[in-house]
Amino acid sequence: MVTALVYAVGGGRGATPARLALAGAALNATLYSYVSAVMLLDTASLERLRFWTVGSLASADPATVTRVLPFILVACWSRSARPAR
Repeated sequence: MVTALVYAVGGGRGATPARLALAGAALNATLYSYVSAVMLLDTASLERLRFWTVGSLASADPATVTRVLPFILVACWSRSARPAR
């Protein structure tokens, strides 16, 4: 759906790569501002997003932590397995 919208905004059949890139950037900014506005209007969602953004699992339920734990472990393992620069 978004791809078709970028294609349409970018000029359709006459679209150049530069126009498609600019259309994608403009659409990204528009959709991001919409999501941000919705998040600001819903205080509970904003609080959950803020906790996840800073990396806190304090407000997460145990099922969520269980689903995320393998990714956290792989990240910690790969970070410790790399030699220091």
